[in-house]
Amino acid sequence: MPAYDFGCSQCGNGFEVKMSIAAKESDTAIECPQCGSVNTRHVYRPAGFIMSRNAEPACPQNVGGACCGGHAGCECH
Repeated sequence: MPAYDFGCSQCGNGFEVKMSIAAKESDTAIECPQCGSVNTRHVYRPAGFIMSRNAEPACPQNVGGACCGGHAGCECH
């Protein structure tokens, strides 16, 4: 089950809630565990990624799968 980050507009508390995607999309009121307020909002966080130790970094100029045009050290050309 996915976990979503929420923030309380009343007390400023940040918290995580595990719920189904269907429950998230239903706009069900989420209660702050600290103050009990339902004046909460979903907080979007940037996605992270994990790179293995042996992997070489991707070309920083290679965006959207397009070749960078010969950037030094790039494997896409």
